Amino acid sequence: MNIARMPHSPKANIALQRRPWVSPIPANRGRWQRLLSGLMLLGGLGVGSFLSYTNAAGANAATSTAPEDLAHLLPPAATLTKQQRFAQHLFMQPTLITLHLTHASPAQVCQALCTQVGLKYKFEPMPFGPQPAPMNFNVEKVPFFTALRKLLTKSGYSLNPYNHVLDITAMGGTVLAGPHDQTGRFLIVASTTDDHAKLTFTGDKPQQTNRLTLQIDLFSEPMLRGIIVGPHAVLTLAMDNRGNNLLVPESHKAQPPDIYNAGAYWYHNLTFYLRRPVNLGTQIARIHGTISIGARTASKNIAIDHIMQPKLRIIYVLGNKLILKPIAAHGNTYAMRVQVAPPGVNPAHLNDTSTQKIATAEDLIFTRPLPVLTDAAGHHYQCDWQPDCGCQQDGKGTLSFAPPSPAGTQAIQAGIDTASSKPAKQSTPENFTRPIKFLWQSPAQFTNVLVHFTLKNLKLPQ
Repeated sequence: MNIARMPHSPKANIALQRRPWVSPIPANRGRWQRLLSGLMLLGGLGVGSFLSYTNAAGANAATSTAPEDLAHLLPPAATLTKQQRFAQHLFMQPTLITLHLTHASPAQVCQALCTQVGLKYKFEPMPFGPQPAPMNFNVEKVPFFTALRKLLTKSGYSLNPYNHVLDITAMGGTVLAGPHDQTGRFLIVASTTDDHAKLTFTGDKPQQTNRLTLQIDLFSEPMLRGIIVGPHAVLTLAMDNRGNNLLVPESHKAQPPDIYNAGAYWYHNLTFYLRRPVNLGTQIARIHGTISIGARTASKNIAIDHIMQPKLRIIYVLGNKLILKPIAAHGNTYAMRVQVAPPGVNPAHLNDTSTQKIATAEDLIFTRPLPVLTDAAGHHYQCDWQPDCGCQQDGKGTLSFAPPSPAGTQAIQAGIDTASSKPAKQSTPENFTRPIKFLWQSPAQFTNVLVHFTLKNLKLPQ
């Protein structure tokens, strides 16, 4: 695994800017790790200095630059110092879980697991019929995903990856049961293999294409926020049980994987395309690949009072200027038009380089958690980022704010809500009181890691 070498920023120290949602040194890690990390900080090794490529703050941020591509931040492993390797090691260590529960329901195990790591969650029990029997659940200093997979296996419940909280449900989802590999704080699970033929009518004769597709699910620990999957996810080895090489020949340009995320910020689905030999075996014996991942390691608080006042506002996030236009009501929602202007980019004169910078800026800026609107009574509106669709990415889009979905009755009956044991307050325009405040834990620092994975014995359709 490699980690990016970042320009020096003496004020950026992730160990000293710990946030509830991410910490490079959680308290439940091993004693030796906490001791070594403390010695490292006392020695002034500056963990955050090399993890940060920009620390945007006010007008000074206008001189910062964002990388055009995440993969370009990955230096050769030989260039890393011992201190940087040690900091990389700490960052990539999985969060360890210790639980000893007797005669506990799946809901109680879920609650204990999420409480231990300070994670928001939702539990949806079976709506009718017999409930799973109480269980004894014992794990001692195991990675988070190991404990989660054990809970799903013992309870028969599934993980819903389309919710921005950890959603354990009886109504369908994934059980993380496919061939898998865990690398630090990331879990890679094979989800689908597909063997299919395609006939394309081009020219005088139809063209027959036979290929395999492999879909994998990438999960990061939900405690990490702002996960970005870079475009350079590649397979370096793919072989079936007959010894056939399944990688696309170098003489043909390999199609990059399709990266899909319409669910939780910590879940991505990647589709890889493989060649299909004539004497294809019955399974993919071995797959090895790497995925470039950016993870938010620090944030800063942005608060704007009286956001409903009709005025233009400018803020800086990761060196990029964001122009916030006045917010407007649309039925039960609010919308705010936003212009993203990376350093050195003139929106009036776009080219391939500037559109790439804008795309990278949007990826870095609009990672979850996104802004919220809130009032003095505790009502809040959740936010979503919707970039404009067009032939060229121009950095324009909309922050749309909508009332959060009320907590499901089943979840409330189970005594568990997404954030606490209490039902969420219903937010509607009628009960919103003025003044309304704009709150955002905006990203202030990212680290880039290269995650290696190996999957074995993936069956092919027969």
